[in-house]
Amino acid sequence: MISDYDCYLLDMDGVIWINGKEIPGSIEIVNHLHDMGKVIVFLTNNSTKSRDKYVEALREIGVSWVKRKNIVSSAYVAARYLSDLAKRCYVVGEAGLVEELRLAGLSVLNESSAWSSGADAVVVGMDRNFNYMKLWTAMKLILEGSLYVATNTDRNFPTERGLAPGAGTMVAAVSSGAGMSPTVVGKPSEHMFYEALRCGNDGKVLMIGDRAETDILGATRMGIDSAFVLSGAGKIEDLKALGLKPRYIAKDLRSLFHDFT
Repeated sequence: MISDYDCYLLDMDGVIWINGKEIPGSIEIVNHLHDMGKVIVFLTNNSTKSRDKYVEALREIGVSWVKRKNIVSSAYVAARYLSDLAKRCYVVGEAGLVEELRLAGLSVLNESSAWSSGADAVVVGMDRNFNYMKLWTAMKLILEGSLYVATNTDRNFPTERGLAPGAGTMVAAVSSGAGMSPTVVGKPSEHMFYEALRCGNDGKVLMIGDRAETDILGATRMGIDSAFVLSGAGKIEDLKALGLKPRYIAKDLRSLFHDFT
């Protein structure tokens, strides 16, 4: 039974909420699992918020017990990955990514400093203020030898107004200009799952997500059971296109625990 798992890795956008608004029944399930003594790790490719901001957002919608240790974001994984490889970073991204890099002891450069003195690494994530100068600066630094890291390559994400451009669109632009591909640390990368499992435990693990190409693919590569929910951006056809077979498929998180197929 699905309740027999010891640790649950839960995607957030499209599983717990859309634009911060709870998907009906999701918080009830999350709190029930916690009350049962299950280990819960929220696993998100969204790099725009720091772990502390995610804690605040989850508490606001009723997950009162959540702590920083329960959050693994692509921004945090990027910071962990670079902590031993770089000191000075140029960032295409938002406040959450900058905060996590600084918490890991990395300096974040502005465009002027990056142009004059270079950077050890370029980190690209979701950036709703993306512009030509950011693209040019990132491209220049990568061509000069800076490490190139992407938080994720998600093309889009679900909103109440439909799908919106994701970090993958910024990454695609930088990659095209520089003629190079980044090291991707978010799902489906093993970097993300290793961090999540480090925060979890050695018991039986289930990944629950709404994207075949990140959540389900990453879990499959790691040998982890997975559940695919249809409350976010993904469709059944996505699974078929990638030849993926999650253990469970359900309408949403609430129905996953009642009428999974």
